[in-house]
Amino acid sequence: MSQYNKAFGRCLLEVVCERLDVLPYISYFGLRYSDNNGMNVSGFDMLTFQWINLNDKISKQLKEVKNSTFGFRFIYYPNNPLACFPNETIRYLLFLQLRRDFYVGRLRAQAMKIYELAAYAIQAEHGLKEIPQGFDVDTIPGGMRVLPQLTKSIVRRIKNQLEQIIGMSKSEAVEKFIDEASKIETYGMEPFQVQVSVYSCLLSNICAI
Repeated sequence: MSQYNKAFGRCLLEVVCERLDVLPYISYFGLRYSDNNGMNVSGFDMLTFQWINLNDKISKQLKEVKNSTFGFRFIYYPNNPLACFPNETIRYLLFLQLRRDFYVGRLRAQAMKIYELAAYAIQAEHGLKEIPQGFDVDTIPGGMRVLPQLTKSIVRRIKNQLEQIIGMSKSEAVEKFIDEASKIETYGMEPFQVQVSVYSCLLSNICAI
């Protein structure tokens, strides 16, 4: 990272996109950083990050930052992602970001849609041919956890949805997840906490059109 300190933000973004083989889609991506100040930040705190200005030097932007964590993220979500992204690599990158949005609650949907998305996410990661003995989302191969605070009732409903798609290929499950996620109202929205008074705040969403 130090070798890019004197470079402009766009230079670093181009390097990352080239290594991930998504350079033709660079306009959809951005880089952001967090000033963690020694904290172990999971990346879910929406108040800690800043987007890198692609037209300014990285060193200038991080001058006052003590402990930075960089993230590579979609900055624009297309309305029809499967048609826009025929490349399997960029589809998987979008899946990873949408799965994260799903986990932290940015993709807000009705209960049945949540169970459906969870099943697609599990199948996309593991390509299951059968439900493992003693099924539990936490113990599926790889230890993937699709949602926080999973109750037995939720796990049972996810299992019911998963049974309907067992045997589906990973790539097809990725496509299904992306397709269904893109239909949700909060797809592509970036939440911001706005203080309206000393005692209260509200959550606002911004999306690029």
